[in-house]
Amino acid sequence: MEIQLLPEFGWLVDNVPVYGPGSVFQGFIRSQFSKNQLSKSDRLRIVFHATETIYQSGFRDPVYKNQLFGSQKILWKRQEESEQSPFKQDSETSIPFMIQLPMVQFPPQAIVTSDGKEMSYYCEYILSAYLEDINGKPIFRCHKPVV
Repeated sequence: MEIQLLPEFGWLVDNVPVYGPGSVFQGFIRSQFSKNQLSKSDRLRIVFHATETIYQSGFRDPVYKNQLFGSQKILWKRQEESEQSPFKQDSETSIPFMIQLPMVQFPPQAIVTSDGKEMSYYCEYILSAYLEDINGKPIFRCHKPVV
C-alpha cells in the first residue's frame, strides 16, 4: 500500500509544497492485497496527524510525545458481510481521497537539537493509511511524511 499525493494548489517554497491551516490533500491510495487480507478487511481510512516528540541524547524512547491534532476520513467501510471490497485480489487498485487539514495554527515541521546535543525536538506531519479488520486492528498500514 502506498499514498500518492497530487500537486498542492497552494504555496510553493523552493518548489516544495507548503501546507497550512485548511489546506487540502488530494491523492490516491495504491494497493495490492491478497485474498486473505481482503477477506478480513472491514474499512480503509486515511489520517493526517501532527506529533511533537522530545528525545534525550543516548535514549531511544522519547521523554515526551504528544499528538498535536489529527484528522481522519473513512474511505471505505464494509456494510454487510457479503459485500465485496473495492479492491481487486492480487491486482493493483487506486482509491482516491481528499482530506482537509483542520483550521489550527500549528508549528512548522522541525528537527531541533540543543546546543549541548542533550535534547532533540521533532515536530512532524504524517499522512497514514490503514486497512483494518472489524475490531480496528490494522491488517496493513503505510505512512507518508508531509513537509
